[in-house]
Amino acid sequence: MGQYAVWVEFDVMGRHFGAFRAPLLVNARSAVATEPRCLRFDVLDAAASASRIHL
Repeated sequence: MGQYAVWVEFDVMGRHFGAFRAPLLVNARSAVATEPRCLRFDVLDAAASASRIHL
């Protein structure tokens, strides 16, 4: 099977940003550690928007 990438954008209400981001980071680390073909799982905070996260 070939490699592929998925790009996802989330707009999160400011007051929920921390509560949304924290478990997302845990999931990203877990995916790389435990899923055999998961080579990378980036979580990016968009500098231009305090409420946007990119995966």
